[in-house]
Amino acid sequence: MDEKDYQEALVAQGDDPELTQVSAAETVPSVADAILSEYTQLQSGLDQQDPTITDYEITGEIGQGAMGSVLTARHRNLKRQVAYKKILPEFIESTPSLSRFLREMQITAQLEHPNIVPVYEFEFTADGSMAYAMKLIHGKTLKELILERRTLLSAGQSLPSELSQSRLLEHFLAVCDAIHYAHSRGVIHRDLKPANLMIGEHAEVYVMDWGIARQIGRFQTGEEQEHSTGLTELNDPVLDETRAGQILGTPRYMSPQQAAGKNKDLDGQTDQFSLALILFEILTCKPAFKAKDTVDLLKRILTLKIEVFEPLYPGEKIARELKAITRKALALQPEERYSSVLAMAQDIRRYQQGNAILAEPDKGFQKGLRWISQHRLRALTIGASMILLTLLSVGGLFYTQQQTLARTQALELQHNHLLGSVSQQAQKIDAHFLKMEGLLRYLAATAQQLIAQAPPSTEPIYPPHPFRAPDQYPAPLFGGKISLDWPTVGFSPNKTMADMQGKLERLLPLRQTLKEVILRSANQEPSSLSPAESQDLIGTSGTPIMWTHVSLAEGVIYMYPGIGFNTPGYDARTRPFYRLSAHKHGVFWGNPYFDPLSGALLPATTAMYDNSGLFLGVAGIDLRFQYVIDQLLNLRDQPQVTHSYLLNPKGEIMIESQAQAADPITGAQDLTRGFDTPVFDYAPLVDAISKNEQGGYVLDQEAAQPRLLVYARLNTLGWYYLVEMPALAESI
Repeated sequence: MDEKDYQEALVAQGDDPELTQVSAAETVPSVADAILSEYTQLQSGLDQQDPTITDYEITGEIGQGAMGSVLTARHRNLKRQVAYKKILPEFIESTPSLSRFLREMQITAQLEHPNIVPVYEFEFTADGSMAYAMKLIHGKTLKELILERRTLLSAGQSLPSELSQSRLLEHFLAVCDAIHYAHSRGVIHRDLKPANLMIGEHAEVYVMDWGIARQIGRFQTGEEQEHSTGLTELNDPVLDETRAGQILGTPRYMSPQQAAGKNKDLDGQTDQFSLALILFEILTCKPAFKAKDTVDLLKRILTLKIEVFEPLYPGEKIARELKAITRKALALQPEERYSSVLAMAQDIRRYQQGNAILAEPDKGFQKGLRWISQHRLRALTIGASMILLTLLSVGGLFYTQQQTLARTQALELQHNHLLGSVSQQAQKIDAHFLKMEGLLRYLAATAQQLIAQAPPSTEPIYPPHPFRAPDQYPAPLFGGKISLDWPTVGFSPNKTMADMQGKLERLLPLRQTLKEVILRSANQEPSSLSPAESQDLIGTSGTPIMWTHVSLAEGVIYMYPGIGFNTPGYDARTRPFYRLSAHKHGVFWGNPYFDPLSGALLPATTAMYDNSGLFLGVAGIDLRFQYVIDQLLNLRDQPQVTHSYLLNPKGEIMIESQAQAADPITGAQDLTRGFDTPVFDYAPLVDAISKNEQGGYVLDQEAAQPRLLVYARLNTLGWYYLVEMPALAESI
């Protein structure tokens, strides 16, 4: 993490008792008193204490807040870089201040979620203070990404994919997942804002600064009530800072209930309101509330005087559905908002999938448009009939002229309907690949974290030959027996288990994440399925992701599901999937390939690095080729489509779907030509794609049978979705 990413120090403040580490009869002050007593006993010997008595060596300073400072440090034995939060000496003997510091540490430590920064340990320091270590995140805050987006838009420049609205929405949904998890544990954050949301170098998302978090429904009347009344320094222009000892939270991102000081009544609805303010800022590139000072800002929050819900810069668009979702979550009364943050996130995902949302159900006209979108041929028939009736009523003299005009209009309408259908399907494909990339990044981030900090595991290791995992069962989709509990661990030639014992043993718990990624690709959670259901889903029915794997630079591969194979001289580092992303940054999709075990697959990989930037290896997923064809390429409401394609920006065919049936196991349709990537056979279409056009259609009259080619751009991959069908009669 860069130093500027921690300019707002993680300052604890609030009213709440501890979580599960404190018994029902204890409160935070009682725990703080106990630790303060221990500190007092130790303090007499601190002057003679060896400065190396602590586990951490301070290497720099990130920032300082009201009660503590955040430093960079390195563990003396593990050599791991961490963020090191230390309470300032003058606050140690203050039980309320120490209580807030301890509560922040314990709440953050107990919220174990991939999108919440992990806490490592707590200690008394050699200089007479207390501190705790947490993961050091290298990346940018959401606030910085929004500012970069504003800068590029104001200069009229195009946005890179990492600053696109769809990518920021995926980050936002990851934040929603983390907050929903915290709410399920009975904890509300109360200080959500773009500056507290970190995006790592590999697109991993972390919710930071739980300093004023508390448990829902538990309220300690003394301290927080005292601080929730009265305002000082009202002319302070820095409205984005969390104010210690005054209002609990950041004024610009407070809910009306939080701004009114109703701290004991707050629940998950207040976090939902703050999330909606962040969503407003993502969509418009401007804050929802603007004010001249704090008093004016609080008045606007309490009366819900939000800025005009329009993009800050011309050319940007905000979908009607996203506006409706944001407005619902920004309702003045909590009961008018979504029932939970999960419900809000689900509505955003409905929008991404092209379905009607709950925030603003389709009315008559919108229902009609959506019906037309889903039943284009029937709508076209009705429209053409109406046009024909109108023409017949005109009669005699203008009959021929009007008939020609009607055919032209009907043809243009049909072309536009086709383009709309293709564009809508392209959005669904885009959302799907974005989800798969998110799962891949999650796998890579988990592997990196295990390599950096996990203790050695004593779990068994099962090499591919002979593969002796105890839970193997027949899996038709894989053409043999597989294991759902144990991955295959393979070694490159001249490498043995002893050569990399330490790293091997730290990575063994990764088997749970390898399985989780496969099940989540099918919108399933491991905890929701019985072992028999998991076996049937992965081994027989099939999930979008067929294989997950992690390959280390030293020459070892973890492959899931576990399966036996005997490939002499197999070295993952020489395979195309490894070279695809090795020593690079980002997610890379490779060419389709045919695997003898499981048929046709589409690979994606991303490189892994440690905190110092050292290359560790690659993490990868393999999508079932037939799943991509059946669920993504086929345009079901357009039966006249004969072929569907995914083309790269050079016009090369990455995936081709033909109308005839495919082999249900391998997904192969015509493997005689192999999985080469020929350039599409019509130059005007390739030329249109090479110009980075968003979409359109081209009529190819040079073919033996004239054909219509309709295409739309996939913003996530930079590829194009193309469908081919016979040209309409009037086009020839």
